[in-house]
Amino acid sequence: MRMLVMCVANSARSQMAEGWVRALATDAVEVHSAGSHPTKPRPEAIAVMAEVGIDLSGHRSKRAADLPRPHLVATLCAEEVCPVYPGGVEHISWATEDPASDTGTMAERLARFRIARDHIGDVVADFLRQRGLARRFGAAVRDQFALDPDIAFLNHGSFGATPRSVLAAQAEWIAQLEAAPVRFMLRQPERVQAVTARLAALLGCAAPHLTMVANASTAVAAVLRSQDLGPGDTIVTTTHAYEAVNRLLAFVAARSGARVVAIPIPFPLADPDEVVAAVAAGWPDGAKLAVFDHITSGTGLHLPIAQLVALSRARGVPVFVDAAHAPGHTPVNLRALGADYWTGNIHKWLFAPKGCAVLYARPEHHDTLHPLVISLGHGQGLQSAFGWQGTRDPSPWLAAGAALDFAEAHGLDAIRAHNALLRQSAGERVAAALGADPMAPSSMLRALQTIPLPATLPGTRAAADDISRRLHDEHRVEAMVLPFDDRLWLRISAQIYNTLGDYDRLIAGLSAVL
Repeated sequence: MRMLVMCVANSARSQMAEGWVRALATDAVEVHSAGSHPTKPRPEAIAVMAEVGIDLSGHRSKRAADLPRPHLVATLCAEEVCPVYPGGVEHISWATEDPASDTGTMAERLARFRIARDHIGDVVADFLRQRGLARRFGAAVRDQFALDPDIAFLNHGSFGATPRSVLAAQAEWIAQLEAAPVRFMLRQPERVQAVTARLAALLGCAAPHLTMVANASTAVAAVLRSQDLGPGDTIVTTTHAYEAVNRLLAFVAARSGARVVAIPIPFPLADPDEVVAAVAAGWPDGAKLAVFDHITSGTGLHLPIAQLVALSRARGVPVFVDAAHAPGHTPVNLRALGADYWTGNIHKWLFAPKGCAVLYARPEHHDTLHPLVISLGHGQGLQSAFGWQGTRDPSPWLAAGAALDFAEAHGLDAIRAHNALLRQSAGERVAAALGADPMAPSSMLRALQTIPLPATLPGTRAAADDISRRLHDEHRVEAMVLPFDDRLWLRISAQIYNTLGDYDRLIAGLSAVL
């Protein structure tokens, strides 16, 4: 079925409706949007849809005459006169109040757009369910993963989970390698570059500025070890940085004589502007490099990374974004972001085998950025230097192509939207069971959420590990429990194989072990 969603300007409501239909409908639905007086997509619409994993950044406003004739037309006008589509097609109304007023602060405008977004999402979901056109995840796709069927797996964020089809592709690459090792290795660079080019297109950067690495930690180490640091220099980060990165920062600082300043970020948070204000207020003298998370590991926050990058670069300080959780988790556009360095794991949220990540660097840094192992690719460009560091198994990198195929077959917007919506419902359910208040606005959360456990529990690693072990061994639930800021926290993940029933098992397990 071909659908057309319409409003006047095709700048907000119909654009959001197109995004929702594309994310929630089966492949039997082809959807377009248009307006009677098209302008251009509103940045607020793009921003709030990205919060639920739907990428409108490539959309443009259109007229109905420019599009194929639909079978059904849905109009979203409420108070104004709707455009009329002539002819014998089915017409329905998804009336939604227009949020596209320039009055108020940006926060107030975004709040109006979120109300419209959520209303449109609800009516689209109801329509697709009634017509039997809703995309199905959860139990319908669980068998596509090799996960133990007896475990409610709610910790996708730690290492990811690889689909069977991707594991099969990796096994085939390994078989080809072992059948003809020399011939295979001679062709490895071109094959890896082909996968890198697909990832670069997804992440919004030029392929020569992106290279494959084993994991985000490898990328962080390479960038930090390539900096010219000395006494009096400062590396800026925040108190929400990943612990492994903290240890690497301390190691590099101790060897160079530099210092590390971790700017305190409050938690809980009421607004992302609190993060930017805290970093601006705590900015130290002598800053030589800033290291910020895109999505924090422990607290599960989607930081206002564009503002943090802009703040750092306005001070003349290069910035490295640790985006270990970003690829496949949230829309990414590296050209627009403007970071000097950026790394993301492909094996976490984009379904590649373990040991697959990317490192991005602006071209002015290529000559000074070196891998930890200097080998035959040294001096031959970023991809050669990082791509050949002696003999290693390239199958995780090569199988990333199959991971992209898997994501594209299910719809990357659909995956991200499902995860964000499921996390929201599950997070509310788990927090209510624990009697916990929200720690951050929903706009700062995607498929991860961190919820406080009772303050009476000891905030130690040993206590966290004991609860996690008991949940797994006694209740067959895999979930992350971690200490942060002298308290224990529960971090839940949502992925397309999860259902709300998995979180009910978690709640039952928590009631028994706490």
